[in-house]
Amino acid sequence: MHTINTLKTLLVGAALGISGAAANAALVQIQISGMDIVYHESAGTICDAGGGGGTPCLVARDALDSMTFKVDGVTQGTFTTGISLNLALLLAVPADPNQNATSLLANPTFSVFDAVIDGSTGLVTDVTSGAVTFSNGGLNMGGTGLATTFFQSLPFGLVATGPISWMFSAQRIRACDGVAGSRICTYLGTGELSFGRNNVPEPSALALVGLALVGLVVASRRRKT
Repeated sequence: MHTINTLKTLLVGAALGISGAAANAALVQIQISGMDIVYHESAGTICDAGGGGGTPCLVARDALDSMTFKVDGVTQGTFTTGISLNLALLLAVPADPNQNATSLLANPTFSVFDAVIDGSTGLVTDVTSGAVTFSNGGLNMGGTGLATTFFQSLPFGLVATGPISWMFSAQRIRACDGVAGSRICTYLGTGELSFGRNNVPEPSALALVGLALVGLVVASRRRKT
């Protein structure tokens, strides 16, 4: 009986260790800088500078300054070359870029927020919801929302799971061009894509579960005989 109780204690402890690891989801952040963003008032679109002014303004990606990958705040690595942004956000109602205002994205959004490495890898998303805010008399623009993964091929063994959170913060670098209703405004800013990643249980914990189960089977057979 003492042996069985000991094995049960080991099994419970190992199981708790595994469940604790699964519950302890790591926060993965992809932080980007050098976002060149253009707001096209007439179309109500917010695009990367390579994107043009149509809907969904996906002409070409815009080069970034840096792309840093972090897990629970610890930097895994930073790229400074071959990185680009594919941004296309469609507002439900075009906003006056010179006024303080918040506009929700259109539904369906027809929007994307992609962090691309070497033209073929990175994280490509479909934006599902969000809002964009113009503040400080339109000099600042920021946005937040959620997205789902369309394609991913991430470095450092990272895998995006669950919903993707996106955000950006930018400042207008010069006065808007054009007249009211069709103004084009240029911003420079930073952004982030983040998601949770469940930690894989330690091999030692898995081995302990297996050992305890085998021990319970053996002990049970001995009691029967």
